Amino acid sequence: IAVGKDTGLEISDIDMSKAASAAAQVLTVKVVQEIKGEYGVSNVQELDQDQRREFIDQLNGLLEEANG
Repeated sequence: IAVGKDTGLEISDIDMSKAASAAAQVLTVKVVQEIKGEYGVSNVQELDQDQRREFIDQLNGLLEEANG
């Protein structure tokens, strides 16, 4: 998921929703919800910019593992 990666641009709410949805298709909704829960939020839009980058990095790591 290449959202705001190395660009310094802010990651929008729409970007976060798309990233979470795309990851859920591969990793399952449950996995994405568990990661979201680690941040103590119920909605990805509640994450600040640093958390958004971390969240997407986590998703990317898991997606790489899943895609072997």
